[in-house]
Amino acid sequence: MKSRWEPLSTPLGTDKDLSDQTLSRPVPTVPTVPSEKQDASHRTAAEAAAEALEAWEERAAILQFDGGWSRAEAEHKASEELGTPPAV
Repeated sequence: MKSRWEPLSTPLGTDKDLSDQTLSRPVPTVPTVPSEKQDASHRTAAEAAAEALEAWEERAAILQFDGGWSRAEAEHKASEELGTPPAV
């Protein structure tokens, strides 16, 4: 069976009118706004310690359940990665 495919006389995309794809005015730049975790100026030391303890406990839980480690092993590994848990 003979193919009926023939190449186009002009390459694709070269004959299109791009006027509908341009913006009539510039797009404004969106400023970066820090999240609450990035802006630590309003946190107390106790709040920072509580947040660090929560992160440590979450990491230990992930290691325990997703990694299949015992709780003691997961806590040890979390301490290696994040340091000892802070006292709150």
